Amino acid sequence: MTPSRAPDVIDALVSLFNAAPILAGKVLDGPTVTAKQMRELVVVGWDGVDDSEGQAVDATQDWAGLGAGAKDEVLTVTCAAIAARGDTDIKAARDTCYRVLLAAVENQLRANKSLGLPRRPWPR
Repeated sequence: MTPSRAPDVIDALVSLFNAAPILAGKVLDGPTVTAKQMRELVVVGWDGVDDSEGQAVDATQDWAGLGAGAKDEVLTVTCAAIAARGDTDIKAARDTCYRVLLAAVENQLRANKSLGLPRRPWPR
């Protein structure tokens, strides 16, 4: 068993977001290099800033109770919604990010709270 569920959670998010019809083919796993020009995309594990340090996940773990037989883990996965229009209409790009891309992400998360991952205790 791995020391963190972060890799599983990132994989599950990429799959979950790609399963939304409006996001299909628009979801990237991290700052992927691709020759395909994409006007709308959601990136899991990257903040969308080229010169940033690129922290994909922030994780904290605590022992769950006495005896240290199990751990609780809280993950914050960095994601970015990007809409490139090729013009100066910032409002239209912002509206696409919030009303289309982030709305689809939110709908997927609300409908799949477990991300398809089993709830399991950490090993002793």
